[in-house]
Amino acid sequence: MALEAAEAAAIAHRLQPHTRDFLSCVGRSGGVVQMCWQGDRRWLETPHPETATATGQHVTLAEAEQMITILATEDRVAVDELGDVVTKPW
Repeated sequence: MALEAAEAAAIAHRLQPHTRDFLSCVGRSGGVVQMCWQGDRRWLETPHPETATATGQHVTLAEAEQMITILATEDRVAVDELGDVVTKPW
């Protein structure tokens, strides 16, 4: 289902940690930003299938919205711009 940035951000607001909700957003050129709950913290990442890793960090709701908006409006993954990101194997 294709969503606008505001619609995807609204979904991010409704995600609940106790239900193990997650959100995956795919840009027009195939870039991915996904978010899930780890305990009571939001984890946001972009996967790298070619290396079986993902780069991300725990984020605030505002940071998650920003990453979703950049993907939707600029068609680019900006997770590295968050700062202290880590790369983890799957």
